[in-house]
Amino acid sequence: MRQTLKNIFYGAIHSAGVTRLARRLRRRHVPVLFYHGVATRRWPGVLDCERKHILASALERHLSFLKENFQVVPLSRYADSLRGGPPLPEPCAVVTFDDGYTNNYSLAFPLLKKYALPATVYLAADFVTQGQTLWVDRLAWAFENTQAAPLEKILSYLKTKNRLKSLPDEERESLADKICAELLGPRPPETPPLFAPLSRQQAREMAGSGLVEFGSHGCRHAILTNVTLEQARQEIVSSKRIIEDFCGRPVASFSYPNGDFNAEIARMTAEAGYSSAVAGGLRLNAPDRTDPYAIARLALAEDDTPALIAATLCGIRGRLISWAGGPS
Repeated sequence: MRQTLKNIFYGAIHSAGVTRLARRLRRRHVPVLFYHGVATRRWPGVLDCERKHILASALERHLSFLKENFQVVPLSRYADSLRGGPPLPEPCAVVTFDDGYTNNYSLAFPLLKKYALPATVYLAADFVTQGQTLWVDRLAWAFENTQAAPLEKILSYLKTKNRLKSLPDEERESLADKICAELLGPRPPETPPLFAPLSRQQAREMAGSGLVEFGSHGCRHAILTNVTLEQARQEIVSSKRIIEDFCGRPVASFSYPNGDFNAEIARMTAEAGYSSAVAGGLRLNAPDRTDPYAIARLALAEDDTPALIAATLCGIRGRLISWAGGPS
């Protein structure tokens, strides 16, 4: 019922031309979209209970809407404009992906080519170069393989994941490994292809297309505000070098893991040679007031209608959620 009412409300304001007017009035505000993985089917239980991997059909709807209503530019071009470079077309948008799943190549990349839209993919260096499954994915796989009831699995996983996120990085990794070992036993089953990383060959093909640029998402996906400054610096500096070697291209942008950063981490990112960094924020980026090292991003829901997509990308949806007391 709630979804139906939401669709009716946003459908009405979209039909009345409100979203089109808002996009015109805020044409210099830039939405930077972010995604993670892409899938062809809905994976069961814990594996994708948070909809981290958007269905390819939904991603195509989003990209089709962007193609028809925005000029999509590379993140590097947007960052350059924030530094006084050439002005951007209006309205424009940016597309990004985090982590570096192989389905970015097999499912997202063909769609980017179909619509001729650029994107930036932020790679977690240890994930793509060493095949180290991200801790949150290991945890999801472990809980999915327990004998508990489906809902109990999901609730236990979400509670454990949120608790681990609040811990210092090394303690979190150690405890996550311990929990996975206890749940999966001495011979854990192989993780599903949903969690597989990009290969070097795939990354280089994407980079060579002219549509995809790569950025860094750290080495271990460590939450930088939960580690020492020296550890944060190591994540920022080392990942740049590793990913440049992996992709064969310069890496100029950084994505703060979990979207968490502070002024010191932003300063270290600049000192490491990055020209921009993206975070969370769930809002549009205002003209003349956006820090290149604090670019906000927002997400579209898989079941968003064209009216909801339009309301999100012109800022109306975020403004209404903020007025209602939710996150902006």
